[in-house]
Amino acid sequence: MIVLNPKTKQFVTFALTIILILASMFFAVVVKPPESAIVVAILFVLLMAVIAADLVLSTRLIKRFNNTKLVKRREILEETWDKAGIDIKAMEKRIKRYLNTCRLLHVLFVLLCMASIYCSVIFLDTDIFVLMIMIRILFLLSSFALWGLVSLFVFKNKQELPKYELSPKEYPILFQIAKEAAQLAGAGGNIRIFAGEHNICVFRHGRYDCIQIGEIIGNLLTKEEMKQVLVHEFAHVYNNHTRLMNKLGNTAYNFYLHEEEDMTCLPPMRTVAFLFNREYYYYSICTRQVQEAEADNIVKKVGDRQSFVNAIAKSAAFSLFCELPCPHLSIHVFESEKPIDNYGEVYLDIYLKYLEKNENLYRKILDNELPGFLRTHPIFRERKTFMEVEDFDFHTIETDEEYKKEQKKLLGILSKAFDELDNYSEIRHEYYVKRFGAIKNYEENANQEVHTLLETALYFEGVDNEKAKKILKTVLEKDDDNSNALFSLGRILLYEFDKRGIEYIYKAIRLNEKLAQPGLQLTGRFCEMTGLEEELEEHRSKFLELGQEAMDKMEVMSGISGKDTLLPHDLDKDTLDKIVQFITDTADGKLGSLLLFKKVAGELQSHVFVLVFPPNIKKKDLDDICIKVHNYLDLRIEHFILLRMFQTDNVRWIYRKVKNCEVWSRKKKKVTKNIVKILTCFWVFGIV
Repeated sequence: MIVLNPKTKQFVTFALTIILILASMFFAVVVKPPESAIVVAILFVLLMAVIAADLVLSTRLIKRFNNTKLVKRREILEETWDKAGIDIKAMEKRIKRYLNTCRLLHVLFVLLCMASIYCSVIFLDTDIFVLMIMIRILFLLSSFALWGLVSLFVFKNKQELPKYELSPKEYPILFQIAKEAAQLAGAGGNIRIFAGEHNICVFRHGRYDCIQIGEIIGNLLTKEEMKQVLVHEFAHVYNNHTRLMNKLGNTAYNFYLHEEEDMTCLPPMRTVAFLFNREYYYYSICTRQVQEAEADNIVKKVGDRQSFVNAIAKSAAFSLFCELPCPHLSIHVFESEKPIDNYGEVYLDIYLKYLEKNENLYRKILDNELPGFLRTHPIFRERKTFMEVEDFDFHTIETDEEYKKEQKKLLGILSKAFDELDNYSEIRHEYYVKRFGAIKNYEENANQEVHTLLETALYFEGVDNEKAKKILKTVLEKDDDNSNALFSLGRILLYEFDKRGIEYIYKAIRLNEKLAQPGLQLTGRFCEMTGLEEELEEHRSKFLELGQEAMDKMEVMSGISGKDTLLPHDLDKDTLDKIVQFITDTADGKLGSLLLFKKVAGELQSHVFVLVFPPNIKKKDLDDICIKVHNYLDLRIEHFILLRMFQTDNVRWIYRKVKNCEVWSRKKKKVTKNIVKILTCFWVFGIV
């Protein structure tokens, strides 16, 4: 397998495209067919028609899909889910047909582009001016589309292997357990084991069936429990789930990468990409539970059902620990200025203390949990009933001393990974220094601005919930419609398993559409965990109502265009100076200019900040800056929209539409015009 970083992949893709273009040109020079301008005209019209039709069709499909009401999307998912439960094989056949169609069209489009280059080279020196321009445009367009098509499928983006691979010499017992489990499940014998992630999963890599084992869960399970979980995972191999999902996932990743992140090229595959991704999305959601049930059935037939139920109970409890807030973990871990040597042991010790303290709560959740709408696995209660097991035990203990040594080695890997963190000081600053710095500042001076109080309340969450709630109530006394305060207060109550938090979340969503996704996810998960059937039904209706309302608002307010009503901002100078200072400090010299204006759409209005970056900024740096600025603006009383653009984008119309919209700019010399574009235009019109 070839694994390339993005820059190397771009270079190799470009090189292969040039080779294909030169090959077409060489063939055109060597093999000279009868000259006919009709051939060029037909190919020109055909290529233009394919790209134009593809753009129009894909734009309409994507727009129609985005405008589909949530109710309709849910109906589609439910219908697809029912079909998956009845006949999963029919869905697999349909998705395979999509896959083969994508590959066939891809080959045909490549051949069309190469034929266009071939014919355009033959008639490049024609004396007819209009035909000459058409031929040269055909050559450029074909080359451009060929580049995109080559980049789409040249290298399969196979799943990158985890960093820490376990060797049979160091972990002989674990490998023996894996071989026995594979034999019981009827899977192959080519096994590789890796450390990492929270739980245990299987994936296909070449001819190997790879198992990834979380370091903590590897220390919680006994030998027999580990064996039963691996029987379940290898059952996916036996049922061909891993091979098919790997193939489909790679193709979907390629399409997604091109469509979302790499729009420098324009192959005529947008419609196909959209259709395939949509079908893959439905397939991956609706078949996972069926696949999990099939794997559980093999465990039931050939394995130890009690040990398997104990294992998935331990796994579910650990997942709850990871899901619910645990500030004590970051406090213990990041108290030291340097990474601690025994991170794995500290992590395990904190979890076991939480388990001892919250065991009754965890048992109550596992016994009463309701199934969610978009779940990849059946809930624990369903799996326990299917296995026909009455009870489960969190505290089974391994007695094999040699295997316990191997478990301890797994913790050593976790500690090593923590020790190798490149950004430990940044993480420590975010999770520890800022937390206790904000707490100290509040204790010294409680009279702070609203956005500072909201941030301080976040740091108190989990450490001192009563003080956090007191701060949030103080904010609500000043502004009873502060959506962030309502949301944080509701979240704290839900994490304390107080259902009064649901109404706070709903009110926050009505005031701020940006909180719809995290808020509805939070309330839905709370109702599922606590087994509140009536509240869950209400949540599902609210999900459709509030979710659609939020989507409608975000569709109107998420972007800007020349048709929008844009007005000069009305922020006071003190507020503006503070925000600009924060943004420029966060950008750390990477920002080109900063625009601010107000957007009005009916009753909706919001201030819009546009961060304009130079074209050479890396995407990772851009994302980090925007996330920090977005989080800062979200905590303020004013409603803000944050957009990012590049200096190469057309932003002049904003300057023309809104006077004095630029509130900050970095002085720099003007960039000269792009010589390559000028020469290309000259060449097309025959001047060069």
